[in-house]
Amino acid sequence: MKQRILGLDLGINSVGWAIVDDDNDAQVDLLDWGSRIFAPGLAATTEEIVSGKGESRCAERRLKRAQRIAYRRRRQHKDELTRVLSGSGLLPEQVSPEFFLQIDRAFLAGLPEDEQKRAAHVVPYLLRAAALDRPLEPMQLGRALYHLGQRRGYKSNRKQEAKDSEAGVVLSQIAELKEAIRNSGARTLGEYFSTLDPEQRRIRTRYTERGMFEEEFRKICAAQRPLISEALERALYHAIFFQRKLKSCKHLIGFCRLEPEERRCSFQDPLAQRFRILQEVNHLRVDGRGVLRPLTEEERQKVLTVLDGLSGELNAQGTIALSALGRLAGLRRGEKFTLGDEDKKVYGNELHAILFRVFGARAAAMKEEERQAFFHHLACMEKDDALRRILRTRWGLSEEAAEKAAHISLPDDYCGFSRKALKQLLPDLESGIALSTVIKLKYPEQFQASERVLEFLPPLDETGLQLRNPVVHRTLTEMRQVVNAVIRKYGKPDLIRLELARDLKNSSKDRENITRRNRLREKERERIAREIAQEAGVEKPSRRDILKVMLAEECDYTCPYTGRRFSMRDLLHGGLVHIEHIVPYSRSMDDSFINKTLSCRDANAEKGNRLPFEVFSPEAYREILERVRRFKGPFAEAKLERFKMQKAESRDFIERNLNDTRYASKLATEYLALLYGGRWDRNGVLRLQCSAGGCTAVVRRAWGGNYLLGEGEKERGDFRHHAIDALTVAVVSPAIVKAVAEMPKETVRKAIEEKQPLIVNSLYTQARAKLDAAGISHHTINRARGAFHKETIYSKSHGGDLRHVRRRLDTLEPKTVAEIVDVAIRRAVEEKLAELKMTDPRKAFKDGGNLPVLRDRQGRFVNTIRSVRVRQNVKTRSIGEGDRKREVANGANLVLAIYARHDADGREIGWDGEVVTVLDARLRLQRNEPVFPKVKEGNPLKFTLRKGDVVRWSKDGQEYLCVIRGISLPQFSCMPINDARDVKTLKAAGLWFTPTLSAAFRGKMEKFHTTPLGELRRAND
Repeated sequence: MKQRILGLDLGINSVGWAIVDDDNDAQVDLLDWGSRIFAPGLAATTEEIVSGKGESRCAERRLKRAQRIAYRRRRQHKDELTRVLSGSGLLPEQVSPEFFLQIDRAFLAGLPEDEQKRAAHVVPYLLRAAALDRPLEPMQLGRALYHLGQRRGYKSNRKQEAKDSEAGVVLSQIAELKEAIRNSGARTLGEYFSTLDPEQRRIRTRYTERGMFEEEFRKICAAQRPLISEALERALYHAIFFQRKLKSCKHLIGFCRLEPEERRCSFQDPLAQRFRILQEVNHLRVDGRGVLRPLTEEERQKVLTVLDGLSGELNAQGTIALSALGRLAGLRRGEKFTLGDEDKKVYGNELHAILFRVFGARAAAMKEEERQAFFHHLACMEKDDALRRILRTRWGLSEEAAEKAAHISLPDDYCGFSRKALKQLLPDLESGIALSTVIKLKYPEQFQASERVLEFLPPLDETGLQLRNPVVHRTLTEMRQVVNAVIRKYGKPDLIRLELARDLKNSSKDRENITRRNRLREKERERIAREIAQEAGVEKPSRRDILKVMLAEECDYTCPYTGRRFSMRDLLHGGLVHIEHIVPYSRSMDDSFINKTLSCRDANAEKGNRLPFEVFSPEAYREILERVRRFKGPFAEAKLERFKMQKAESRDFIERNLNDTRYASKLATEYLALLYGGRWDRNGVLRLQCSAGGCTAVVRRAWGGNYLLGEGEKERGDFRHHAIDALTVAVVSPAIVKAVAEMPKETVRKAIEEKQPLIVNSLYTQARAKLDAAGISHHTINRARGAFHKETIYSKSHGGDLRHVRRRLDTLEPKTVAEIVDVAIRRAVEEKLAELKMTDPRKAFKDGGNLPVLRDRQGRFVNTIRSVRVRQNVKTRSIGEGDRKREVANGANLVLAIYARHDADGREIGWDGEVVTVLDARLRLQRNEPVFPKVKEGNPLKFTLRKGDVVRWSKDGQEYLCVIRGISLPQFSCMPINDARDVKTLKAAGLWFTPTLSAAFRGKMEKFHTTPLGELRRAND
């Protein structure tokens, strides 16, 4: 009996598909096949993805939105502060930068002449310092308070700091600043800054703390009491320091698989703690010299008592070793507990363990309401001082005990089930029944095919699938388009086969070695966790803390870049030592242990996004390599090779593709199961299969798929190779894999030499005959999404399209030096280049030590030149109004509208075009206008072109079917629809076309709409 099978090959930017009729492997009939091509869910070009770069397409949008929100809130704070100051007579109703300049100049005039040069940079700080000692003029006081309200400093949050790996850097620098203030004798932050010289170091490079600003504000208000009443002080405090609470992230918690509408339960809930204990105990067995037996009721009760945590037997992490648990449970000589794997510890009740550490024997007598109140304080109090005060006053702890308790972290992970489900499961678990059995009893529907069988796949966001990976989301969205189109044309398949990439290269021995190494690694982590607790006082070290110590032991607590030594306390506290990628992560996408080391904070900042070879001088680089040669451990040699790298080579694109595909395939299986009610339907018929990538490669070679486009190897330069992979996935079966595996080596060798298929059947013949008919569809960009304009802000016009724009010196091209606006700065840059005997600023000023300096007429230092204003011809447009008005360049183009010109007799004689940008499209839509008119200057619309549209046209007597790749005028770009090669290769082959509208008219260009299956339909725009 024939089966209609759909094969799917999922990739980062493609979905290959093939629909076949299979008569139990006896005869396979290829009905149709093709490839769906789309941009991956990453904001990167193909070349950037290959080089290891790329981030979510939403990431930049979220970042910009967050910046706009922060900017808007700062303006709101400023407006509120201005309103309060103006209402109290400390500022005029209309405040402008010129007003503040007048205040500053008047204050400077009263200072000694030799102080004015330095003081000109710090006038607001001088006013803030003066406000501590003498009454100021109302407008001067308003100026000082307005300046104080510009920035509010870092606000400490004990819960966030526990999760933020960079918080230590901020806090350490704040501590250094506090020490500097104390040593200087300054009373406030503003008074200290008023004594500094910004020409030596910019003031705003320092991290500050919210409390510093609050303390200074209180002191100024107290000193200026005649002008600032208590009511005004409260109003000013609210205007400057009010900060809303962070939004809740509860909506990000995953859903329970047993109760799909309920969120998973936190391990801060006693129910989740009890569930984990019972799950472990019900799996626990006694191993008596190889003979397993269940626990007796007495042993079980003793174990439950120990794991409950109120007896004090659990360690600081809330766990206990199985060997210790066996002794406490009274096991006989020669017996031990086992969980059936290599686990040597078991989790107890972490919450009760915390109670015992804080309250001792008193914890057992506490009522449940008291316990929950205590945990509520630990979980909700954000400020250390407030929490310590509550611990002393409400809970009767000593100063020392309160200090220790304030640094205790509650469990921050989640159980796999919701509270509702746990209440259903716990009674039977208390009786000793295994979890899998309880689920079958309480939720039998989990093991049955769903009654809900859909005819077509719904949008992914409507399925309830929890998916946050943008790459996988994009792949499954495009897969839905293909699958639904297949169902409409050929009906619902009897079976869907999906490629699931797996690593089949490792032998069983290799996999065993990998497992053993992972277990040894875990033991190493446990040892380090104990050492951290003993030496650094961190009771619950994070994985990052453990990783730091592992790296420190490898480099012998010595920074490989500077040679400076550090202690474990330096390593884990203060942010002095950072984890650093040897080959930058943005260039390698390698976050493995083998690509990590430690570095001092300043060395890490200096290295940035570069290789060690690219940063340090030859002598320093040789010293670095010598230190790395002294590394210890199994990865020392491999890390030395990375330090020696002089060029960051891209990671293997295929390997990353397989990793993403593996994840996508698992989710796709669950997604596709909606068509049948599950992987097996209600009749027990298998409807979904996942095949391994290794098997697919073997079978593809066997039936001759590698010879359709190439000479025996997979040809990736043609998009049709995705369809070939999908056809292979569709026909993969145990029988075919077995037949290929059992073939004699000589037969395989001879077939490869003669470039012939290993399996003689009609599949290769069918595929060859239908190769040109394979449907290729490209995703078309229809929505007006993306950046409205380029980020660069230009000056007003200096004549026509001539604008001024600020550029960093190390980004200037040699020819741009002559376009530097300021004559003195241009001369200084040219003299420095001549001194260095170089012409390219990008190379000359890559090292910050070579930057030119600006001097006055007496030759005295003025400042270091890091960026300059240059002249540039660029078409811009104005956005914003008032003081927010800016000149920017257009962003991406959305559509090219082509209009037909006719002569007096009505004959078409040529085409005109209009490019509509994303910004123009959005503005027109907001005004309820069409994105492009149907008639322009009397010429009717011929058709429109967007990225991904398909056109047919002739060039030099040859007809091409192309996909549009770029929208612009006077030329746009397109390429053959099947060609998967990069732009550089296409240009070299003469297949990257950039026709003008005249060339498109002469070539009789026609536009086609393509279905997800690649079927061409003449467009009728």
